[in-house]
Amino acid sequence: DAGTGFHLGSASPWPAGNTTYGGAQGIQESPVVAASTDEAQNLWVATNAALYLLRPGETKFRRYDGKDGLHLSSNPVAYKDCGPTVAGDDKSPWDCQTDYGAAWVGGIMDVAGGERGEVFVGYDGQWDDNDRSWDLVDTSRHSGKLDRVRVKADGTLQVDRFDVFSSNTPKYWENRGVLRLVYDHRYHPHELYVGFDHGVDRIVPDRFRLPGPSEWIGTVNWEWLADHVHPRACYHAACVDDSNLMLGGWRGLALDHDGNLWVGGHWAAGLVKWQPQSWLSPQGPVWKETWQKITDANGNWVSGGNPFLYSFGDPYPGNPPVFQPAQEGDAVNISGIAVTPDGTVWFSSDIWGLASFDGHKFTYYDATGAGLGTAAVHDVVALPDGRIVLASQSSGAVTWDPATKKATTLTLPGAEVQRLWLDDMVTPPTLYVSTDGGVAALRKF
Repeated sequence: DAGTGFHLGSASPWPAGNTTYGGAQGIQESPVVAASTDEAQNLWVATNAALYLLRPGETKFRRYDGKDGLHLSSNPVAYKDCGPTVAGDDKSPWDCQTDYGAAWVGGIMDVAGGERGEVFVGYDGQWDDNDRSWDLVDTSRHSGKLDRVRVKADGTLQVDRFDVFSSNTPKYWENRGVLRLVYDHRYHPHELYVGFDHGVDRIVPDRFRLPGPSEWIGTVNWEWLADHVHPRACYHAACVDDSNLMLGGWRGLALDHDGNLWVGGHWAAGLVKWQPQSWLSPQGPVWKETWQKITDANGNWVSGGNPFLYSFGDPYPGNPPVFQPAQEGDAVNISGIAVTPDGTVWFSSDIWGLASFDGHKFTYYDATGAGLGTAAVHDVVALPDGRIVLASQSSGAVTWDPATKKATTLTLPGAEVQRLWLDDMVTPPTLYVSTDGGVAALRKF
């Protein structure tokens, strides 16, 4: 990563024009599930089985897998859950049993470039039917999670595994499978957001460390991990307590223009307000995961109260979970979120299609009318000129102008799009489209 002279906002060190990367450049598997650059413009590409690195000026990717330190199924970490019980809590780890942590059968699910020479790798996680998953017999509680990967000068990797659990108490290990990663390069630099199969975490990677010989991991994790928040819905009724909650599937993550985080999942969506470190726990970047209204005597939100600027899904009817299913708690499957320069928020769904939110109301669109060729929208990205990119898992991707309704089909190496990601660290931005036939880097649309 040294020697490129690249800094955020400058011209890309990559050749001008559109480029496709695939087998000829050393990518051995398909599909490509994600692509991202770090702050030195190293290009990181992932398949389910491997991570690839291409540095500016190179023509062939270098391939990494479990033997290089990635925590794929071939390279698990052994954990002994030893530690103090929390007062009044009989479900804290205490018996020092050995369990193993690594990617589940899906392998790598997403990547996000970080600082220079750094990338975050999110894995598929095993899930059982125990929603809270605190039981000591649940040996899958360390599965999935994510790695921080840093490339050394000799091309080898330093790999640190982030084994997350609830900030409240280490009895809760809900978050395992990673569905989406967002790294903030612009608003609150070097913060990472992770959409899991249960909730959304906030991580400060620069503060990460492992516990020392005499330290309890339940305390050390608080220095760098905030787990977790989630807008809610309840099954076929308005929520009154914690029963019948419908939480999870957070595939939609996007930063707004103030650095707050839009989140969308299987059953609900919302905007989580960013909080400065000074507001947070002295131990670290703790988010308050409660959705309940906590006010002072004057009716104002108090510290630790509602984390949401918007929360969609409960109660419904009246507060739809973006789209309009028959009843509260029915799936909406939000698959992507994007924010255009005018502040409009766009939500994609592989069930319901496309919706926008202007801060007051939702508007709904038929994606077939936007030129996509299918009503199922698998991902969405906003371009700086106000257009949006819509992607399908069957018919490629298009740019679409909400003002003129003009659509343009993108030329891609495959029709099955896995992920869209816009690199706005470079001028002009580059759109990376990961497909079953390779990855396209598009600089001209």
